[in-house]
Amino acid sequence: MQPIRLRFVALFSILISLMVCAVIIMVPAAHRMEDYKAETAAQLAAQPPVPEKAFILKASGDHLALWREGAQRPYRVLRSELWLLSEEDRQAVEEGISVYTEGELMQLLEDLGAEE
Repeated sequence: MQPIRLRFVALFSILISLMVCAVIIMVPAAHRMEDYKAETAAQLAAQPPVPEKAFILKASGDHLALWREGAQRPYRVLRSELWLLSEEDRQAVEEGISVYTEGELMQLLEDLGAEE
């Protein structure tokens, strides 16, 4: 019975030693991971936000239309016709005018005399 008990004690000691080693290794690694996450979050917070284009005013046929970035077709065609615009405005619309907010969009439509 003694040899079995000795084996059990030895196995138990080895398992306890392995668990202690795992804790010694894992705790600093977890702290480094937390530090890395905090540093990354601070870097992201320090960067200015990049505005996404909300609307693009472009031509669709003979009319002005509102497009979303990367869309294949307009989500809204306006009643305003291209021939009513000045040559400069028409050229800008043909290339596409990007705006970032609905307020900017309303101002642009007002400046162009466009009807929704």
